[in-house]
Amino acid sequence: MSTAPEFADLIVRNAAVMTMDPARPTASAVAVRGQRIAAVGDDSDVDALHGPRTRLIDALGRAGSFLASTTAIST
Repeated sequence: MSTAPEFADLIVRNAAVMTMDPARPTASAVAVRGQRIAAVGDDSDVDALHGPRTRLIDALGRAGSFLASTTAIST
């Protein structure tokens, strides 16, 4: 049984992305599948996730924001 490729629902390309990862502090593309970030990298890094129903946004070099929600509980 073959499985269908899992394409992104949304790809934002040509963006100014701050990753908060010291090993790769910036990127130019983000791919989203469902409610999760599927990939972050250069525009070419997310090309494999572009499917026939993927919404593609050209950010024109601008920055936007994705907020990752985390909870810390201290006692």
